[in-house]
Amino acid sequence: MSRAERFLSSLASGYLLVGATLLYNIIVVPLALHYLDNAEFGLWALVAQLSSYLTMLDLGMTGSVARFLVDYKNDVNGGTYGSILKTGQRVLALQGVAVAILGAVIAVVGPAVLPIPDRLQTDFAILMVMQSLLSSLALALRTVGVPLWSHQRNDITYLAASTSLLIAIGILWAGFRLGWGVYSVTASTGVSLLVEVSLSWVASRRLGLYPSRDTRGTFDRRLFRGMLAFGKDMFVLRLGFQLASASQIILVTRIIGLEGASAWSISTKGFSMAQQLVGRILDSSAAGLTEIAVEGERTLLLRRFRDVVSVTGILAVAGAAGLAVLNASVVEIWTSGRISWLPRDDFLLGLLLFITSIARCHAELVGISKDVRSMKYIYLVEGAAFVALAIPLGNRFGFSGILFASIVCSVVITCTYALIRTATYFRIMPTDVALWVARPACLLVLVGGLASCVPLFSDATAMARVGFGVGVLVLVVVPSLWMVGMTHAERAEAVGLLRRVTANIMSKADRRAR
Repeated sequence: MSRAERFLSSLASGYLLVGATLLYNIIVVPLALHYLDNAEFGLWALVAQLSSYLTMLDLGMTGSVARFLVDYKNDVNGGTYGSILKTGQRVLALQGVAVAILGAVIAVVGPAVLPIPDRLQTDFAILMVMQSLLSSLALALRTVGVPLWSHQRNDITYLAASTSLLIAIGILWAGFRLGWGVYSVTASTGVSLLVEVSLSWVASRRLGLYPSRDTRGTFDRRLFRGMLAFGKDMFVLRLGFQLASASQIILVTRIIGLEGASAWSISTKGFSMAQQLVGRILDSSAAGLTEIAVEGERTLLLRRFRDVVSVTGILAVAGAAGLAVLNASVVEIWTSGRISWLPRDDFLLGLLLFITSIARCHAELVGISKDVRSMKYIYLVEGAAFVALAIPLGNRFGFSGILFASIVCSVVITCTYALIRTATYFRIMPTDVALWVARPACLLVLVGGLASCVPLFSDATAMARVGFGVGVLVLVVVPSLWMVGMTHAERAEAVGLLRRVTANIMSKADRRAR
């Protein structure tokens, strides 16, 4: 497949994964709320968040292995490729042991630090140990699927993840029916992990992405030092990103309690889904952009990266509008009125979606170019500033204060610095980089106007408000993004791409028919 075909295949399967994730959330949240009370659901969300922090202990090694493999992917049996995999496997296995140990420590000290009710403290400790063991196993097995990314076969990775999610739904339902309670989550996580890893392993073997037995290489100290140096920079970058973007639920638990964590976890599902929809453009193109960077085609890289940022901005505005006019009503229907969420918080979520999506594009460029430098500290600075600002604002304004703190820190710190780094890398002016998303950014004013209209329909049923929101998106937002958010050249390229994809599908269908 050509680079463009791999991108389109990856993008299509990526959106299939988003659909599978959406189906998972649609089914699992009401299912869990049926079998668990709000505090138990909040405990589930808290343990899941803490487990995600534990996986950060890979110190960026997974991304480092993937990035180094790109440099040698055209010579799978050359020896160095195999040594990169072997070195990564050993390091990740040791880090997995560290994750298991740290998880056990959190299980012991967590109840003393977090406001967990007495009746749930034992459940917290057991869940934390079990989840940390699964995180440890997942970390040790990460190199199984890494070659798929390096060879631009994310389509297979996404299909494997989609399959594992659908299986997880069945396991979770069976666990609840059998009376396992919150432990059903751990059972479903374990089974889905094994399914995803197995499918990735089979696909990688059939595609010949693993080196032959004679060229598997050995642990290489020189490679280890280089991978660790790059991985360490990416780890600091990811750690800061995690602190800035995923620490809200811990702060909510601390400030409001487990029921607040439950409300936050459910009400921000739409935001997480929108992040995945918007982020698939960058995720599907990252491996291809990395290959272009390795080949030294700087002009082509600039053009393709600019396209990625521009399309990301357009999709982010669409996602922001969807959150502004639909999220609160969907949450009300989804939870049968057990969870309430303010429309003003939906607009803040939409604004945060746009800002973080653009910032992530520019931040990821440092990994693509393998030139991290001081960028690794920026998310860490943003995360620390966010925690410092979110605590007083959260105590005063609740969810709105926490979201506002996140927006301010992201704009002032990460977004500004990352944009300057992009301009420096391509030797252009920062204003030129900012103009890549100027058109969609202007439409955020329209989103704000739509958000201000939502409370006017507060007397209508939630279903009626959803119908109104869908109508607004279809009749107002989408046409505005097409005619105003995109330039004439971007519209022409989008139409041309759609025609090529359609022609390719028809051609393959004709060949199969013959």
